[in-house]
Parts: sequence; C-alpha cells; structure tokens
Amino acid sequence: MRSGKELREMFLSYFEEQGHRRVSSHSLIPPADPTLLFVNAGMVQFKDVFVGLKELEYKRAASSQKCLRVSGKHNDLENVGRTARHHTFFEMLGNFSFGDYFKREAIGFAYEFLTNRVGLDPSKMYYTIFGGEPSDGIGADDEARGYWKQVAGVGDDRVLEFGKKDNFWSMGETGPCGPCSEILYDRGPGPWACGRAECAPGCDCDRFVEIWNLVFMQYERKTPGASLLPLPAPSIDTGMGLERLTCIVQGKATNYDTDLFMPLIERTMELFQEQNGRAVQYGASSETDVALRVIADHSRAVAMLVADGVYPDNEGRGYIVRLLMRRAVRFGRKMGFERPFFDAVCDRVVDLLGANYPELHDKRAVIQKVVGVEESSFSQTYEEGRRALEEEIGRLEGVGQRVVGGDFLFFLHDERGFQPDLVEVIARESGFTIDRAGYERRMEEKRKASGKAGATGAELGLAELYRDLQGKVGGTQFVGYSTLDVVTQVVALVKGGVAVGRLSPGEEGVVVLSRTPFYAESGGQMGDSGVLSAPGLDVEVVDCTREAGSLFAHKVLVRSGGVEVGQTVRAQVDASKRAGTRAHHSATHLLHWALERVLGPHVKQEGSLVRHDLLRFDFRHFGPLTHEEVEQVEVMVNGRVLENSPVETNSMGIEAAVASGAKAFFDEKYGSEVRVVSMGNGVSKELCGGTHAERTGDIGFMRIIKQEAISSGVRRIYAVCHEAAAALQRERDGHASAAATLLRCQVEELPARVTKALTRITELEKEVKELQKKLAQGGAGAAGGFTNEQIGALSFATALLPEAGMDAVRETADTLRDKMSAGVVMVGGIQDGKVLVVLTRTKVAAEAFHCGKVVAQLAPVLGARGGGKPEFAQAGGGRPEAWEECIAIVRKVLEDMA
Repeated sequence: MRSGKELREMFLSYFEEQGHRRVSSHSLIPPADPTLLFVNAGMVQFKDVFVGLKELEYKRAASSQKCLRVSGKHNDLENVGRTARHHTFFEMLGNFSFGDYFKREAIGFAYEFLTNRVGLDPSKMYYTIFGGEPSDGIGADDEARGYWKQVAGVGDDRVLEFGKKDNFWSMGETGPCGPCSEILYDRGPGPWACGRAECAPGCDCDRFVEIWNLVFMQYERKTPGASLLPLPAPSIDTGMGLERLTCIVQGKATNYDTDLFMPLIERTMELFQEQNGRAVQYGASSETDVALRVIADHSRAVAMLVADGVYPDNEGRGYIVRLLMRRAVRFGRKMGFERPFFDAVCDRVVDLLGANYPELHDKRAVIQKVVGVEESSFSQTYEEGRRALEEEIGRLEGVGQRVVGGDFLFFLHDERGFQPDLVEVIARESGFTIDRAGYERRMEEKRKASGKAGATGAELGLAELYRDLQGKVGGTQFVGYSTLDVVTQVVALVKGGVAVGRLSPGEEGVVVLSRTPFYAESGGQMGDSGVLSAPGLDVEVVDCTREAGSLFAHKVLVRSGGVEVGQTVRAQVDASKRAGTRAHHSATHLLHWALERVLGPHVKQEGSLVRHDLLRFDFRHFGPLTHEEVEQVEVMVNGRVLENSPVETNSMGIEAAVASGAKAFFDEKYGSEVRVVSMGNGVSKELCGGTHAERTGDIGFMRIIKQEAISSGVRRIYAVCHEAAAALQRERDGHASAAATLLRCQVEELPARVTKALTRITELEKEVKELQKKLAQGGAGAAGGFTNEQIGALSFATALLPEAGMDAVRETADTLRDKMSAGVVMVGGIQDGKVLVVLTRTKVAAEAFHCGKVVAQLAPVLGARGGGKPEFAQAGGGRPEAWEECIAIVRKVLEDMA
C-alpha cells in the first residue's frame, strides 16, 4: 500500500519526466493578493503568469501546494471532522502549462498517471466535461469529450456533461476562464455510499469522488458580462487533492483513516492515556471520533500557518489561527483533556510533513512555543467563558429564545476571548444560533471609537480626487534617495478637498509636484518636512503622503507670497530631520536582526514607526525582555554601528531578492522590482523603500528607552539613536547629577546611597506599623482616641489613628473585632487632612447591626459618601472634626437595639 508521502513524490517525479519544472509550495500567505486571506489552490502563485503580468523561464510546472480553506463556498468549518473529506489544510497536487500544451496532453498525462503509475482501475473512472452555456455563446466541450474517449477508450456513457456551476472555472468577473473536466472515481457500495438506486456520478455522497480537476484556460472576459474572447495562448491549470487520492489508493473509508492523519490521531490518543490513565479508542464513539479528527486536521493547519509566520491574533489571518487552535483545544476538553496537549500534536505534524515542507523543521521550536502559549492562555479563560455562555443559554431557554444575542457575543469576545465562531459551535450543540449581525454592529462601534472604522465619505471623495489628478498630471517622480534639493514644477493644488489654481498667504493646502525630494509616509517611515521657495514665495512643507499610488501630496502652509499651478519652485527637505530619520530607520533594521538573534526565530515584525527623533518597533514575542536581554540587543546593534560598514541598496526582481535571503513581509504588496537594503556586513537584509544612513556609523548609538505589551503575544519597543540618543543621555546625566546633589554624594555613589535610603524608609514604615498595632491593642491608651464600652449585650470599641492610611485602619479594625465575642468596632484614620472610617462587627451576635446602613448615616457628617455590606463598610471625607459626632451616631443605633 502506497503512503501519502510516496504518492506526492510519484506525482512530482512523473511530471518532471514530462518536462515540468518542480516548483516548491508557496507560503500559505498569498503573494501580494489582497483578494485572498490564504492560498487556496495550486494556481495562486502563478496567477500573475496566467493574466499576463509576469513571465517565467519555464512553460511547464508541477507542485504540491499548501492550501487552506476555512470559509466560503470552498469549505464549511463545521463539516471538518464530521464528513469523510472536509479539511481546513490540504495539499493540492497540480500541473500547469503556460501557453505550452493544452487539452490533449493534459488529459493524457492525467489518465496515464492515475492508471499506469498509481494503478487505479480505469473501469471505475468517469470523466465530466462542460455542457455549454448559450448566454456566453459557447457549446459543449466536444474537444475534451473526444480526447477522453480516445485516451481512455470509453464511450459517451462514461463522459458526462455538467453545467457552468460545476464545470466552468473563472478567476473572477473578468480575466482568464474556461471549461474544466473532472475525473471521478467510483468507490462502489460501502459505508461511504448513500445506497440509493439512483446514485450516480454527481451524487452528493462519497461513492463517486472527484479526484482531479483539469481547467482549460482558453477564454478571457474583458469586462463583467462581456462576451468571451479566445486567449491567444491557452493554458492548463489542474488540481488534485493528495488526501483524496491517498484515501482511494489505500482503500480507506475516510481521508482521516489514511497515513496522512492517523499518526496525529494516534498521538492524541497517546497523550490522552498519559494524562488520564485510561485509553480512548478511535472508532468506538462518533463524538470522540469527531474530536480526534478535528484535532488532527487543525494541528496540520496551525503548524503550517505558524511556520509561515502567522501567529494567533484577534484580526485577519491571526484570527483564523486562534480560532482553529481554540476549536481544537475545546474538542480536546470535551474528550476529557484537562491539561495542555495540542502543542504535542502539532509537533507530530513536523515529523509527518517536515521532509516535504522544511520550514516546519526550521520553525519547530517556534511552533511549540506559539501553540503552547496560546493553549495555556485559552485554558485559563475557557471554563469561565464556557460557564458564562451556558448560563446565557439557560436564561434564553427560560424565556423561549433560541438565539445568542450580538451584545452577549461582543461581551464574550471582548471580555472572555471567545470568538463568535467558537460560540457558534457550542451554541449549535444546544440547538441555538447566534446573532452575528448584531455582533458585527458592536464591533464596528468599537472600531469607530478606536479610530479604526472604514473610510468616511469625505475620505473616499478625496481619494477619488487624487485618482483623477493622477490621471491628468501623472505620478510624482521621487528623487529623494540622491538629493534633498531640487527645482521642480507645481502640477496641482488642493484646498479643502477641492482642486484649486492658487494658494494665498496664510492658507493651508496640498501641493503636488512633478518631481520631489520629499519622502512620502510609507512603510512606517514618516513623511519629510521642509520648504518650497521661489522669488517672493515661502511655503512650509509640514508633511508628505503618497496618494493614488504614485502621487506625492505635500501638505503645506503658505507663509508669504502665493503658489500657483504651473509655477517653478525650489523644493528643499529639512536635512537635519532627514538625517535623524535615516539613522532611526537603519537602526530599526539592525534592531530587528538583534531581537531575532537574542530572543529566537519566532520574532516577527508586526509594525514600526520611524521619526527623526524616535523609532517604535512592534514584534511577536511572549513576554517582556529582561534587563540582560535589553543589554544584549543594544550591544549587538551598537557593535554593528561601531563597524561603520556601508549601508547598501540594490534593485532586483522580487524572486531574486527573496532567494538572496532578504526579509519580505507578506502583508506588504511588492512590485516585480524591489529595493533591497543590506547593512551590518550583510547581517540585516530587507525589502525596503525607505531612506537609510550611508554607513552604520551614522546611527551614532542606539538606546532602548521603553518596552510594553500592546496585545497578546505582541511587544513594542521604543528606542532612540543619532542626536536624539545624545540628547537623552544629556538629560539622564542631568537627572543623575541632581539626584547626587540632593543625596550629597558623587554620581557613581548613587546606587549605594539610594539603597541605604530605601532600607531606612522600610525600617521606618515597619516602626509605624508596630506603633499602630500597639494602638489597636490599647497600648497607646487614650492618647490614640481608643475607647471600649458595653452597650447592652454588645461591646463598642473605637480608635482614631493619626497619620494612618486605609490598610492600617482596616487591619486595626479587624484586630479589635477578632478580640470580641460580640460587638461593633469603628476605627478612623487621619491623613492629609482627611478622615477614613471603617465600621465592622462580629458575625453572629451582632447580626441585627447593618454596617452599610449605619455608614450611610455617617457619610454626610464626614462630608463624603460611603456604604458597604452588613458585616463591613467604609466611608471617608474632609471633616476629621466630626469623629466624636460619628461615635455618637453609632452609639445611638446600638442603644436603640439594646
């Protein structure tokens, strides 16, 4: 029986023999494609080739592509683990022709591989073709029908026509498209079949399984709804799921029973045995089987995503990682796991798939760390969130409702870390649905409140204005890499969101130049500032942004003269600020390198800000840096600064850049030509369009000034270099000198002198507490305002403590109360001209006395508010002189009770 690993290699080797280039799988993160969350098909990495935007040195390719489908028409997450062939992560085997061979060869390759190489029974194979679409003016794909009959030696009864929904592929409303042909395999009767007499190819059951889809890309649609036009160079795009092929070859009932999943299911059962001391068997319970399958499926997806640099988060791709992990952990909890286990299952994925996807081995430690931290974090909140949801479901059942409301979904997500998708899983088990629309409304309100809402009408209108301007005047030529001073022409002016012909003295607006030395804000680097000048003209440039792709918008204040469209001006960047910005940007690159070296390969940039006087760097890490780690990072960066090596920039193709080891951030959109910035004798190499120092020595030196957490697993570092670092050092030296003067010592003696002072402060605080304790025990006599009287069956003790805070007052009250068998205690503390009052009582004998209600009477007398519970209450105010009056009020309450 062939393994899944063998089948993958057989496929790639076969197509290499047929003149195809074996191409490595692309990352699960799409190549600069904002329309996709994840790569979901083998053709994604070749999309630009198919649409004619890119050329390759080869015309034939074959790959085993990592794919992820978690929502939409391609997958229903709830079916994962419940059906025989639904998965989140899967491997798509594909062969491609870029204007080389077409239908005859594609059909021949597919038939030969499945029958002669794999050994599938051709008598069980069916072939579907496109049946035609009159509205598009194209008929049935008789060409493909003829090739199948010729190659497979079958009649019309084995070549079946299906409509546009099943057998016509398109990239979107426009672009390349064409008919497709699917290969179906009849698995015969069995647990996978529906058993109906009318069961035939096209049935929804798992008897007739689609193995391979051959797409014949032969048309193009120029505009939505337009007629189809023949492509001059038709292409081939095919896709075959490795999991399905393995299931058929191994004769298993489901994909999960194959050697691609069973080692993960077995590892989960081993972990269960270790944790619980009892065995769980696959196949013994449908509920347990679903849990084991979900865990196996999700472990593959999570391990692959983390290896590709996607970490758990509350938004975007990170949301999917977090959702999959939490679904897996939740199914594990339902099985009976009480301790972490999922990281060990993900580690088994590395053993299983690492030979074909080496990034798994490279990131093994990162996968374990990321999964372990997320699993532990979720375990801490799971029970609390689950109980809250169960209580809400119980409440809704009581009032006859079956929908978990949007407000409650928002609360669970915001306060308990429970994602709506996870809530939906749990709610569905009780027959409930969720109000996702209501949840989205609350999330939108939160985004608006935090400034993350979508663009306003005014912003959309301004964007349209800039697009129109770019169409009229063209883009701005940026010359700021080589010069900070250039003579140029004003090609457009904007004021108040409207294009104008002139900006007068005192007016603010936007100037668009034909060419500019001003860097426009991009990639975290802030825009330049400076001046525009001409005879009689003085314009301050306060910022520069990039609009409509290539239009540089200079935000200006006209200080004197008037600027007009068509005018020639001199554009000068503030050289001092640019120097600071360049230094901080280069320091950011070295900081990224050093953090990876000190903390580990899991460090991943999440964002940055570069100014002339500060840098901010956000990155993935699991906790604060220690003092020693901060020192290590600074030493490494400043070591490279002292080398004073050149900072090199080179333009090259994106593939060549990545192949050279340059860091590329997949969330960024890169063109075919990119700019690679190298420094520190090559230790740092990144794709970057920003401005940089000429040599590392220009950075001066770098100091980390602050670090903080900004979200789960994401840290932020602030640092300074260049002149800002020198200014910081001068400021800190000044503070140290001032402190040394106050403590009457030399600067170098400060640590010892401060330590001595802190030790003395601790001793004095201890002495104060001892005095307060003696006072509470009556040791200070009447001088402390201590009294104790008997009123009926209850004791009434009071004490007034000078210079005592709330902690001392409460401790004293507790001490006095615990000495009583039955009674009430009132203790006050005077501090900074205010009085704090605590009222407490013994539990049983004085239960008729309600401290909270009595304190409510004292509060107005003290000039404040107060309240509490029956056994304890407190109040405070600005009238210490009312102490005796308060005693009288409490005494009167006790006398009325006696």
